[in-house]
Amino acid sequence: MAALLDDLVEEVLLRLPPDDPASLVRAALVCKLWCSIISDPGFRRRFRGFHRAPPTLGAVYNAVDGDAYVARFKPCASFPPRADRRGKAVLDCRHGRVLLRGMPPVGEDLNLPSKFVEVWDPVTDEQWEVPMHSLYPYKFYDIVVLCAANGTCSHLDCHGGPFLVVIHWKLVLKGEGPEASVSSGIADARSLDLMVHGLCIIFV
Repeated sequence: MAALLDDLVEEVLLRLPPDDPASLVRAALVCKLWCSIISDPGFRRRFRGFHRAPPTLGAVYNAVDGDAYVARFKPCASFPPRADRRGKAVLDCRHGRVLLRGMPPVGEDLNLPSKFVEVWDPVTDEQWEVPMHSLYPYKFYDIVVLCAANGTCSHLDCHGGPFLVVIHWKLVLKGEGPEASVSSGIADARSLDLMVHGLCIIFV
């Protein structure tokens, strides 16, 4: 009978709204049984599988605050707001990570080369610097941050795992083709670089 009640409690906890992470924390504080159910890795897997789509915790956008560019996080759930990232601009956001670039003060040249981009996890508030090729002579470029969990990730909750920063650029000189660079965020190999020249096709 007790095992049946435990299963019923777990079924109820699985139905807590995924866009309100605080509800799971509050439920874990009710008693030791509920805490052990919620902290079990199997529960987390079942919770993600039950709700399928990852919750939207908020939006990150670029703003100007006085003389500084600011990357702001605006929560859309009970998720606590994070501090503004002063002197930063959002380049990309996916798989639970935000890609940021350092910005000069407002009014200064925005085309100055940047040696690093930052990958920020707004859930854990962790941040990693990733070396970046100087894009100064390059007119057009795209840069993204991707999950690099090697096919083992469902992308329902992949923050905190390995990541890749992919840059694709085009040199605006006659006869030059597109190029790409991949920087890895796997373990401590964040400085790993792979250069691809000529025709560039990236399958994601």
